[in-house]
Amino acid sequence: MARYNGPAKLNVLPPVCPLKVSAADFSQAEKLIARAKKDTGSWLDAGGPDLPTPQRFLSMHDDT
Repeated sequence: MARYNGPAKLNVLPPVCPLKVSAADFSQAEKLIARAKKDTGSWLDAGGPDLPTPQRFLSMHDDT
């Protein structure tokens, strides 16, 4: 993502993390979608795509 320099504007949102269930566990889809919506809203309210070094949101991290 950090090296992308194509003609389109690219915004990559951070993943829902940490997950206590597998993203492939579709019995949890409703909860995961609701959480992703809430987390995305918070990320956008904090500056989202305009935050510096957006790739840092995609790097490995823990739940602390």
